[in-house]
Amino acid sequence: MSRKVIDLYLDLPTGDDLYLNRLSQYCLGTGPKARDGYRRFFQGAEAKAIGFTLDELDKIVAEQGEDEFKRVVTERAKQYNITMDRFMEQLDELGVEWGFTGTHDRNNLRTAEIVSKYPTRLKGAAYIDPSKGMAAVRELEYCVKELGLSALYLSPIRIGMPANDKRCYPLYAKAEELGIPVFIYTNMNLIIPLPYDLGHPRCIDEVACHFPDLKIMATVGGWPWIPDIVGLVMRHRNLYMNMEIMDPKKLTVPGSGFEMLLYAIEHNFPDKFTFASDWAMMGVPLATLIRHVENLPLSDKTKENILYNNAKRFFELD
Repeated sequence: MSRKVIDLYLDLPTGDDLYLNRLSQYCLGTGPKARDGYRRFFQGAEAKAIGFTLDELDKIVAEQGEDEFKRVVTERAKQYNITMDRFMEQLDELGVEWGFTGTHDRNNLRTAEIVSKYPTRLKGAAYIDPSKGMAAVRELEYCVKELGLSALYLSPIRIGMPANDKRCYPLYAKAEELGIPVFIYTNMNLIIPLPYDLGHPRCIDEVACHFPDLKIMATVGGWPWIPDIVGLVMRHRNLYMNMEIMDPKKLTVPGSGFEMLLYAIEHNFPDKFTFASDWAMMGVPLATLIRHVENLPLSDKTKENILYNNAKRFFELD
C-alpha cells in the first residue's frame, strides 16, 4: 500500500561533510569529542553506507595517518552524492510530500538557503544556543521571520543543559509567540563526559506544564525511559514524540525496550506519534525505514497517522 509521507527529520543528500564529520568522531575523536558509545551503538552504519568497515578505517588511520583518512572518506563519499533535484524526484517516488530538516553542521543560514529553494518540500530547523541569553531570542526571531525556518530544535547534549534549564525558557516563550513548534532531544546520551540523563523525559514534563500552548516534539524515542515518555505523551495534550534516528522496526524487537511504546501508539496516542527518519545518520535507506513502518503490527489508520496525518497536525497544516 502506498501512502503519503511526511518525514519530521529528513536528512538531505549525503556528502563528505556528513560522513567525514561522523566517521572522524568514531575514528579520530578523543576526549570530549569521542563518540565511542555511538560507534558501538550504530556499529559503523555510516562507514558501511560508503563501502567501508570501521576496522578498515581504523587501519588507514594507524598506517597512513589522519590526513589520508580524511582524503579517503571524502573521495569515497563523493561517489554517493546526488543532486537536490534528483533527491526531490526520489521523494516523489516514495510518496514523501515534505520533510523537516537541517544541514549536518547545524548551520541555520545554510539550512535556510536550501529550504528557500524548495519551499513546498522542506521546512527548516533553527538550532539556537540558549546560553546566549537575549541574543538567542533575537536569533530565533530572525531565523523565523527573516530566514523562513519553521521550528526550534534544542538538543541537550549539544547545548550542555537539560530542556528544563531556565536559560531555555525565553526561547520557549518566543517560539510560542512566533507560533512555531519546538523539537527536543529526549533520549539517553552515550557521550561519557556528559551526564547520561540530560535528555530524560522528566525535563520535558516541566516545560510542557509551563508552556501548555507550545507544541513540543520529543525526539529520538525516549529510550531507556519508555514508560516515562509514554506517560508524558498521554499526560500532555501539547506533547508529541518520534523515534528520529531509531529504526521503527525496533518497536517489534523483543528486549529492545520499546514494547510498551508499540502498544501505546495504537491504543493511547495514535494521533501523536510521527515518522522521523534521520536516514543518512543511520546509514539506512529512507525507503527501507518507510517500509518498516508499514510492516508494524498496527492498524492501517494508525500507520497513516504516523507517516502523514500526525505531522500535519503537529505543524497545524490541516
